[in-house]
Amino acid sequence: MRLWTTSAVRWFNEADRETRAIWAADPPGTWDFWLRWWDGVLSGNQVNWDLQRDIVLELTEEDWTAGPARVAERIAEIEGRYAIAATPNAETMQINPETG
Repeated sequence: MRLWTTSAVRWFNEADRETRAIWAADPPGTWDFWLRWWDGVLSGNQVNWDLQRDIVLELTEEDWTAGPARVAERIAEIEGRYAIAATPNAETMQINPETG
């Protein structure tokens, strides 16, 4: 379900634009997860719930106090596990009849 059943109110749209501009001013990758998360909230297409749970449970107070770059690194590590699990890694073996 979308956050707004109709168009968002003006103050919200302005705050959203300002937040996105702030995030865009930081180094690439710093806010990528949070942008996807926020867009999911707005659209009703949430980021994977298990991923969200793991982020909440695995990031430590040390990670959070180290700042956004460290949090982004840790989230990327956790997301990497989900990407690997979702990627087919099967190989097909073919026997060369001439070499056995």
